[in-house]
Amino acid sequence: MKKAEVVLIPLPAMGHKVAVVEIAKLLVQRDDRIYTTVLVMHPTGVFNIVYREYLTRCFYNDSK
Repeated sequence: MKKAEVVLIPLPAMGHKVAVVEIAKLLVQRDDRIYTTVLVMHPTGVFNIVYREYLTRCFYNDSK
């Protein structure tokens, strides 16, 4: 039987890593055909600045 892989990428913010790991554990417990990978990225330098600007535009867009 083939297994499906679910890749979970938490936001680099406090508390998100633990929550994503708990979700991954629940998925695996519910269905034995699923395996999970939690990809933790640590944005640094220019990427961190661009990422924060992107999130700001997404969540605090003034054009409503």
